[in-house]
Amino acid sequence: MATLSDLQLKRLVPPETDRLELTDDKAVGHKFRLTPNGRATWSVQVNVHSEKRRFTIGEYPATGLSEARRQAAKMRADALAGHDPIRDRRTKAEGVMAQQSVAQVLNLYAGLRLKQLKTAGERERQLHRALASHLSKPIGGL
Repeated sequence: MATLSDLQLKRLVPPETDRLELTDDKAVGHKFRLTPNGRATWSVQVNVHSEKRRFTIGEYPATGLSEARRQAAKMRADALAGHDPIRDRRTKAEGVMAQQSVAQVLNLYAGLRLKQLKTAGERERQLHRALASHLSKPIGGL
C-alpha cells in the first residue's frame, strides 16, 4: 500500500505485460490499475453481504485522484449500508427485460449476437418460427 499522488500517477509507464495495480492507503479498498495498452482505471473493492465486490469508479485522468477517492469513500459507505450497485443494475435490467415481448427480446438478441454469424438471417427465421406462438407474450410471463 502507498499514498498515491498526482505526480506519481503522471510518471507511471504502462507495464509491458500483465497490469500494474496500486492500492491507495488514503481510501480503504481504493485501487488504481494501469494496463499494457495504457488504460488507467480506478476501482474500489468492498464486501457487500459477505461477498467481495469490485466497483469501477472511472478512468484516469478524466477522473482525478481526489475525485476517485471521494467516489471510493461514497461507494464504500453505500456498500457497507447494504447497497450493491451491480446487483441493483441487474435487478432493474431484469425488470425491464421481463416487460419486453419475446419478439422484442429476439430482435435484441439478433442485433447483438446473430449479426456476427454468416447464417444470421436463417438462424433468426428459425428462432421466430420455433417461438411463433409466444412472440407477443412478455418474456417475464414464460
